[in-house]
Amino acid sequence: MKMTSAEKLRRIAIKVRGLRQAMEAILSGTTPDHAKWQASGMFAMLYSTNYRDYVELTSNDDLPSIDYKRFMNPNDCVWPDLKAVFDLTYASILMFDEMLDQFRAAGISELSDLALFFGKNLRRAIHGKPEKEIDVQDAMESLLIGRGMSKPADYDREAGQNRSSGKDSRPDFIVPNSKVGIEVKLIKDASKRKTIIEQINADIVGYRPKWVNLLFVIYDIQSIQDIPEFIEGFERFQGVRVVVVKH
Repeated sequence: MKMTSAEKLRRIAIKVRGLRQAMEAILSGTTPDHAKWQASGMFAMLYSTNYRDYVELTSNDDLPSIDYKRFMNPNDCVWPDLKAVFDLTYASILMFDEMLDQFRAAGISELSDLALFFGKNLRRAIHGKPEKEIDVQDAMESLLIGRGMSKPADYDREAGQNRSSGKDSRPDFIVPNSKVGIEVKLIKDASKRKTIIEQINADIVGYRPKWVNLLFVIYDIQSIQDIPEFIEGFERFQGVRVVVVKH
């Protein structure tokens, strides 16, 4: 069975946590310096391999790259150089491990997998500047079909219905088997940012409890400057993920 992106990331998270623990065992050991750092090249290689796979899945390359090849044979290196690459690798592993926590904690979920999928592919699926949200929705539906999902068995579009405050609330897309509702927002200028925030907060209330997991895909045209700050305010709600795709 083919693994989803979320499953692959969970496996990377498990391996990185194991790598961190192995390095910490070396750090806490009493082996003299001239022999303590012999495995530095191997640790750097394992970090680099897992980080390469992570970048391929997420397109996020915020962590440092490490040139490990010249450290693979410790007999060709002096121990201070081996310790230096060990320290760089360990610092990178600490950051990497923290970044992967969201995937380790969430486990294998349709919500996190769809968030990664749209975050990585949506911009490439849109040709020209979208004028309406339906333009973004059409691109997303094309991606879902290309992913092998069929309507209405695997997903549906504007078919979910939840009665809230006397009116019907319908996510733009639903994935019924995993109770995921997907809402699309288009921000064309900064003046609409506050309105979009208010809409998302209202949607979180309106779509529940029927849709346990909610994914908001925000297609942004030069309006959101601080993406982590924008996302943080919504993801305090359990089961809510927000993806910002920049045009």
